[in-house]
Amino acid sequence: MIIGLIFSTIGYGFSLIGYQSYLSIIIGVFFILLIIRPGILKLNPIKKVLYVLVSFLKKVFSEQINNHKYVSVFLLGLINGFLPCGNVYLATGMSLALGSLFNGTIFMLVFGIGTLPAMFLVLYINKSITTSFFNTLIKYKKIFLLLYAILLLLRGLNLDIPYISPSIMVEENKIQTNCH
Repeated sequence: MIIGLIFSTIGYGFSLIGYQSYLSIIIGVFFILLIIRPGILKLNPIKKVLYVLVSFLKKVFSEQINNHKYVSVFLLGLINGFLPCGNVYLATGMSLALGSLFNGTIFMLVFGIGTLPAMFLVLYINKSITTSFFNTLIKYKKIFLLLYAILLLLRGLNLDIPYISPSIMVEENKIQTNCH
């Protein structure tokens, strides 16, 4: 939820100044680039920032992992949300593109709750996952990412397609969305 609140605040700022459509298109293009060139996040400036952040999170995570206090369990859950994960990046992009503090925060809450069954399932079946099954999942993940990117592009284009590409009209100090 914290990630959703942070990024939806940024998205809300873009919507206030009338650039929400452009932001949605930029995020959609970025996700398409991730499919075409998966190593785009490993470019030097991004890599350095991510390395420092992940190193710090791993340090705090390892300090809390054997501590059985409630505060430690809370910190582990909080830190886990900030560790690099493609699905979290997708959800964060959607939270950013929603342009609403409430919607972006609730979206990330629902995303987090929705991942719980999968996380528990991995605990029970992790030894039975084969390389071919894992590669199949990766292939479907790329298809999902592509569909998501297309949806973001359609949203940004304001094509007036109900629930897919609502028309957004920006007037002075007022934004009107028509989702039908």
